[in-house]
Amino acid sequence: MWGATYQHEMITSQTSQWNLNDSAGYSLPYSPYILQLQNVAKGYDTLQSNRLMGFVENVWRTETKDTSTLTITAGVRANYWDLNGNLVFSPRGTVAFKPNWKKADVLFRFSSGIYYQPPFYREMLEPDGNLLTSQKDQESIHFVAGMDWNLRAWNQPFKWITEAYYKDLVSVEPYELNNVSVNYYPGQNAQGHIQGIDMKINGDFVRGLESWFSLSVMQATYTIQNASYYNYYNSYGQQIIPGVTANTVIADSIKHVVGALPMPTDERVTVGLFFQDYLPRYPNLKVNLNILFGTGIPFGPPSNNPYGDTLRMPFYKRVDLGASYLVIGKRGQTKTGVARYFKSLWIGLEVFNLLQVNNVISYNWIEDINGRKYAIPNYLTAREVNVKLMLDL
Repeated sequence: MWGATYQHEMITSQTSQWNLNDSAGYSLPYSPYILQLQNVAKGYDTLQSNRLMGFVENVWRTETKDTSTLTITAGVRANYWDLNGNLVFSPRGTVAFKPNWKKADVLFRFSSGIYYQPPFYREMLEPDGNLLTSQKDQESIHFVAGMDWNLRAWNQPFKWITEAYYKDLVSVEPYELNNVSVNYYPGQNAQGHIQGIDMKINGDFVRGLESWFSLSVMQATYTIQNASYYNYYNSYGQQIIPGVTANTVIADSIKHVVGALPMPTDERVTVGLFFQDYLPRYPNLKVNLNILFGTGIPFGPPSNNPYGDTLRMPFYKRVDLGASYLVIGKRGQTKTGVARYFKSLWIGLEVFNLLQVNNVISYNWIEDINGRKYAIPNYLTAREVNVKLMLDL
């Protein structure tokens, strides 16, 4: 297999962003003479560029003497962008081995490759609104080992999928999440790693109704090159904290080098459970239970650098409960009238977030006159009832 793509891009962008903190007749930062805005970003850019992309891939498949199957997939992908002059090659490969075992239906997989991610417009936009067109491609090396196991339990078929991975982030661009906005920091470079394991088992605990359980553990960190900050001290040796320290005259400073930071997607543990069953003696009434759990992701106060995103949101917890009743399509049911045109008709009732947990999605930051910031959480919907109608023609 092979393929090639030529792409011509024309982009026109205008950026005009700022924060105005105003309350009781004054704004922050306070000045009696002039109105001052925060986090001002202004920019107007037009650019045209050309991308050339292509790939070549081949698959080799062979059987051993005991009819075990070995499949090797290998190839290379190339990208060229005339805006930053980057020409990159990404070799990748996958080895899959399916042994001929009588007591187990198992497939083993191992994949590795070099991955380059060319930047787009958003990845080149600096916090002040300028466009950095010399931003290079991000690079990482991936190693993934997995297993697919088809098994039987309780006289029903199940499938267990496991994948362990390690991703060496050779060169990545720092970024942070600000509510629904993604802020990138072109011109800065970081190295790090992502490692973890994903496990999922799914099947029919009850004949005809699929259920599943999943567990994921992950760590995602990076270290930003030349990242540092200063702590300032007054003549009494006290660290100057706006709004707290009385003496704010700087007498000394200490430089701190920033070490490894959690990436914005560093959610260490996630668990999911979805289970379906029929009610005893009522084969046309089925119920489902959905449970979700996730540890908190990093966040921090708004600024022009991602160094402060080391706080953690609370755990995400949610339980959903639902029930569905088969109105049309029952075994032995005689269809008349309009019902003749439907194979089945279900009426369902679902309660989302049954326990009414206040899950945090983001924070609003309130700043006082001394520059201290306070995080005010924004919550997702507490409890919601949903009625649905499902038709199969």
